[in-house]
Amino acid sequence: MASFRNLPVCLLFAGLGMVGTFAGAADPVKAAPAAAPAPAPAKGKDRLDLPVPKGQPQKGLRIPIFSPDGKLMMSFQIGVAEVVDADNIKMGDLRLETFKEDGEHEFDINLPDSVFNAKSKELTSKAHVLIKRHDFEISGNSLTFNVETKVGTFGEGVKMIIYDARAAIPDDPKKPEIPAVEIKPEEEKKK
Repeated sequence: MASFRNLPVCLLFAGLGMVGTFAGAADPVKAAPAAAPAPAPAKGKDRLDLPVPKGQPQKGLRIPIFSPDGKLMMSFQIGVAEVVDADNIKMGDLRLETFKEDGEHEFDINLPDSVFNAKSKELTSKAHVLIKRHDFEISGNSLTFNVETKVGTFGEGVKMIIYDARAAIPDDPKKPEIPAVEIKPEEEKKK
């Protein structure tokens, strides 16, 4: 006997252009559904289109972006996404992970409220923003970040915490050790 319990899920995936086989109920362990991967933001390309359908807010999106040679460049994990107009997508509770060219994790950007412009390839936020890497954290009350060049600017209330600056320096036997600086107060001169 045919079961129509999974029909809405099948129609959703078919509408997004995804084809799959559904044998049973949805897996409750899966954290966020993965959207179709977006093409890499090629240099000189006019826009970077994220696969967010128009109409109503989309919840729990996960959008990976791959380089032309198939390596993961970044991953958008969006709590709520809504298309504002042809160029802008409003995103709430966004976590953007970036990766180096060799596939190693680079840094995380946490944006509670942001807008992505597909033409300029920039994320802008007027809310508190946090960028984390293994050796530092930097936060501010606003941000503009270009996802193509990975260059951004902070504004208002910028705070940076460096965990271990010496760990960031690679060991090189030819390089002399960094000298420790000791500052002593100057003694008073006798009159």
